[in-house]
Amino acid sequence: HRWLHININDPVERNAWNLSIDIFWAAILSGVASFNAMFAVRLGASNSDIGLLTSLPALVAILISFPAGRFLSTRRQRKPWILWSLAIHRTGYLVLALLPLLKFFDLPVGQLVLWLIILNTFPVQIFNIGWVASLAEAVPEDRRASFFGLRNIIANVTVSVTVFLGGIFLNQVIFPVNYQILYLVGFAASMLSQFFLVRVDAPEKQAPQQPAVRRSLRETLGSLARFFREQPAFTRIVRNTFLYAVGIWMAT
Repeated sequence: HRWLHININDPVERNAWNLSIDIFWAAILSGVASFNAMFAVRLGASNSDIGLLTSLPALVAILISFPAGRFLSTRRQRKPWILWSLAIHRTGYLVLALLPLLKFFDLPVGQLVLWLIILNTFPVQIFNIGWVASLAEAVPEDRRASFFGLRNIIANVTVSVTVFLGGIFLNQVIFPVNYQILYLVGFAASMLSQFFLVRVDAPEKQAPQQPAVRRSLRETLGSLARFFREQPAFTRIVRNTFLYAVGIWMAT
């Protein structure tokens, strides 16, 4: 930060610094995770299993996103929930590195890899929902565009290099030790990312104390419909995100 003339005593610049370093280490794990499907295939997963590996995490995200958002909105302190859910998700890659050892017990390891990755989707969805709001609180509005641009550049460059070097490494080392080492490196990098995330100082908005209200599905859908009518800008971004995602996932 001295080379880049960052004032580490300024809370905003300190947050930007920690979040920029965090995304570098986190992107290494993202690059490693791109080999998940190949790892499952090498351990005996079928074509149908790989189809589930692509579709079920998306279904989990649909089912858990709304309840997770409501849950976090009622927490007085969201940060521990956000960080712990991410830590649990990342620990899943440590377990993934150990799964080939179960082959000695004549277990369907390919299917175990599949279900571990799917189960690992639950905690990361909690993190994803809470993290967006936390980022908005950590970085002022007038600096978000340039800051998110920098994070995206760091993430994309790091993922590209990690996947390229990871592919070379997998070809040079015997299976399954090659994947095990790769997952261990990804897990270690993610723990460094976790260290910098803990250092981010974002003021948390106190959740209002509201009595629990049980609503029927019809009432919930009616409330959502009213919200979309009253918030046209939010409605547009939801619609556009949906259309964009349909195109991307069709290609995938």
